[in-house]
Amino acid sequence: MWLPDVYHGSPTLVTTVLASISKLAIGAAFFKIYMFTFFAFSFYWSNIFFLVGFFSVLFGSVAALYQTKIKRLLAYSSISHMGFVLLAFSCNSIEGFASAIYYLLVYSVLSLGVFLILITVKDFQTDAELSDLIDFSYLNNVNAFLSFTFILFMYSLAGIPPLIGFLIKLSVFSLLIENQEYY
Repeated sequence: MWLPDVYHGSPTLVTTVLASISKLAIGAAFFKIYMFTFFAFSFYWSNIFFLVGFFSVLFGSVAALYQTKIKRLLAYSSISHMGFVLLAFSCNSIEGFASAIYYLLVYSVLSLGVFLILITVKDFQTDAELSDLIDFSYLNNVNAFLSFTFILFMYSLAGIPPLIGFLIKLSVFSLLIENQEYY
């Protein structure tokens, strides 16, 4: 529960590093530690990964629906996306691990793009950062290309077809179905 408060209270540049680059590094470190230390007990861990991943996706998605601040929305989205990574890990196969690493890579790039746009966009009257979602409704009047790029990144993070975010979520769901992980 501290993540939305940290995202909202931190400067956008710090949040950018926290949201994109650190998750990729932590995911790679987690993968290496898991493969060399805990893989012998992977049957037990896969059930735990599935439950934690499922509830992370559920909680992050539902909590993001009620947000009006952009950074808090992205924080709850981050919780949901890490749930998808855990769901890919729960498949306990090479395809699952590759899908999890690919998901982390794509998510980090998309998150980096969104936060770079947040750094770029400022209120032109007060030179302050935009924080409310309603503030972004005027972005198209100021810079149409930046607005279109922001929409593409956000839609891709949401998993709207045919964008890359949809394809990586589809790969996780297809792995779950293939491994009969639908209790």
